Amino acid sequence: SKNTSVPSWDFYEEAAEEDVPGYKVETARSGRAKCTVCKKNSGKAAIADSAAAEASTAIVASTASRSSSRAKKSASSAVVKQNDTTVIGLGEVRVGSFDKMAGSYGRWHHLECWRVPKKVQNGLTDPSDEESCLRDLLSMEEVLLTGLAAMDEEDQMTFVRHVINSDHWAGNRKRKAGAASGPSKAKSAKVASKSESASKAAKGGKKKSAGSTANVVPGSYSILAPGLGGAVDDENILKGKTFVLTGIFLEVGGGDENSIGVENLKSMIESFGGKVTTRFSKNTSFLLAGNNPVAKRFTDARAKSIEIINLVRLNGLLKGQLTFDRLGKLEALDSEEFMGDAYQPATNASVAFGDAKPAAAKKGAKKPAAAKKEAKKVGRSQC
Repeated sequence: SKNTSVPSWDFYEEAAEEDVPGYKVETARSGRAKCTVCKKNSGKAAIADSAAAEASTAIVASTASRSSSRAKKSASSAVVKQNDTTVIGLGEVRVGSFDKMAGSYGRWHHLECWRVPKKVQNGLTDPSDEESCLRDLLSMEEVLLTGLAAMDEEDQMTFVRHVINSDHWAGNRKRKAGAASGPSKAKSAKVASKSESASKAAKGGKKKSAGSTANVVPGSYSILAPGLGGAVDDENILKGKTFVLTGIFLEVGGGDENSIGVENLKSMIESFGGKVTTRFSKNTSFLLAGNNPVAKRFTDARAKSIEIINLVRLNGLLKGQLTFDRLGKLEALDSEEFMGDAYQPATNASVAFGDAKPAAAKKGAKKPAAAKKEAKKVGRSQC
């Protein structure tokens, strides 16, 4: 018979579409929840507690009659409870994850036991600056995590100090302070080299330097949220729109050397109801290109009739300066516009979007009948 205890594939697909933050941070309200990590790693502690409980029970047994079984059990449980380090104390900062099966948050951790996920790591512009990291984490509110905005300042900073300590990062991927704000010279050379190779391949071997990114100020663009920073107050403006991202976004900041700004932009798009994927599909609406993108992405996007936009145009959409209809009428963007210093970095300032330029006439194109008649008249007059 069919096993009905396991949800169907459709269940998980629908659950994945839910716009629910994956993590919640708060102060413990009851003092009864137990830390998931501590429970797993409490083998030695359990042995010690068991030994203490047996010793206590033995003492009680030596001084009590057979009718004192309740007293024995009480003494044993009291010792265990006293030494139970898995309990998250009342008022302690704790972090839990969203359980899609239960529809609520669970798997609570002591803050010191919580490993900071990669998505959160990548959203930190500068891990050496506590105030900057607090702003970064608050910008993730209701996107990657929830609850931080409701905490008092002292508990917020306790959480921030835990997050910026690379010893607490999942995978222990230690990143040098400030590395997310912009690539080092070696990293820039590596990115430029990749872009140059991609450009050569796209142009049939014609060499083109990726150039520098001197015109981009790292971290100068502030991530938008519905109703904040001049953005429209509409959490569904991008609903039904799917994005693929390519290139790096130094003006946004955060992330690895080859994906700078991508995670922050992903969070921003999702906060407005959009979806970000890593591959093209029949549902892909836009290719969002940054500095030094992968040339093949442009080729594939054009072949699939997927519209190519930059962060300037996305910013215009989210601020109500552009409509989707108007966006589709703007002049198409070329891959050369994203290479090196030709790249136009986005800012939070308002931008005036010009109308699309008329398409150039193609060679060999047939002239309209009226144009042909006019040409014949001109020809006769010249004879």
